[in-house]
Amino acid sequence: MLLALALTAAVSGNVLHDQEFTIRLPAGTHAVKSRVNFETDSYSIRDARNREIASIIAGGGAYDLHGYRRYCLNGSVAWLQDGGRSGTLVIGEPGVDAISLSYDTHDVRQLRMIKRMMASLRLLEGGTVCRS
Repeated sequence: MLLALALTAAVSGNVLHDQEFTIRLPAGTHAVKSRVNFETDSYSIRDARNREIASIIAGGGAYDLHGYRRYCLNGSVAWLQDGGRSGTLVIGEPGVDAISLSYDTHDVRQLRMIKRMMASLRLLEGGTVCRS
């Protein structure tokens, strides 16, 4: 059951701070936080017109990583499924404690913003450590 507790996320400057991660938000965007369950939060990243440009799920959950490319992102193992203008990034310990960022856009400018935002994603603890 999805609880629709819309909360304003803790944003300092253009950085979203969660207990599990930090991520730099593009200028002109904001995050809306919802509680999924007792261990999982969801963030809707929205543009100035309040349209969702990306979503982040933080917490427990299972992921099917078939077809994803594994790589190192800011010192943590990550998996990326990139379909050009849509995709999903998973970082952390899938099935235990992971962050998932999904996007789908046809706006080239938004896509560049999303890619920069993805590159800034950092786990605060946990996850499998790697070196690029």
